[in-house]
Amino acid sequence: MNKKIELRHLNVHQIVIAVILILDLITWMVAFNLSENYIISGVIVVIASLIMVFLYLGILQILESIISMVSGKYTGLKRSKESKNVVLEKVGGVRSIGTQNSVDFGDAEFAEIVNKMNEEKNKKLEIAKKYTRVMFHEKISHEDLERLFDYLKEYIEKGKVQKIIPITVQGCNNLDYYHFGWNIWKYFNVGKQGPLIRALKEIFQLKDIPFDTIKSNLKSEYGKFEIVLDPDLSEFQKQLKNLNL
Repeated sequence: MNKKIELRHLNVHQIVIAVILILDLITWMVAFNLSENYIISGVIVVIASLIMVFLYLGILQILESIISMVSGKYTGLKRSKESKNVVLEKVGGVRSIGTQNSVDFGDAEFAEIVNKMNEEKNKKLEIAKKYTRVMFHEKISHEDLERLFDYLKEYIEKGKVQKIIPITVQGCNNLDYYHFGWNIWKYFNVGKQGPLIRALKEIFQLKDIPFDTIKSNLKSEYGKFEIVLDPDLSEFQKQLKNLNL
């Protein structure tokens, strides 16, 4: 791309030089016919050449300034648009609201959208916390439940969980962990399943179970389990009115 631009500039300079030489020849011929003096004609040609060169350089500089200004404004608008989409993507969690369908927002409209997304995100997070509390009611200590809340929030916001301290759960089967993880993953639409499976393995002490085994059984209903598949937590939300949480 840069080579093409350089070649274009070179071609323009060559054309300008050729035009100046032609104009110099015409100027010399006119000056010689008027004065019939080689020295005077030569001085006139030199002066005319300098004037044309200075005019060309001035016009070139003005054009470059205009192009730079227009390009700077376009780049600034593009960066502003991209930065807003990045913010929206972060506010929405790791779920991509997609640069494919990105839209340019005014500052006021952008702020309003971010506020609404924050409200929606916090609402969904509260539902997920209530869901977690109910699913592991009397099966987990208060300390481990709070730690699980922290893992849940980190996973939703960053798409992965780091520095995990395993928690102890009483009375749950592996399918319960799989269904719980899959429901949360589906409810928030959190990227790929890889980070989810790795988090489940560490949080619920499933390190001896192969990665592929967990992945293939995330939605399995063959076996004993208490936590059912509820991808949008709609069934759980129907029960919330009857729960004192």
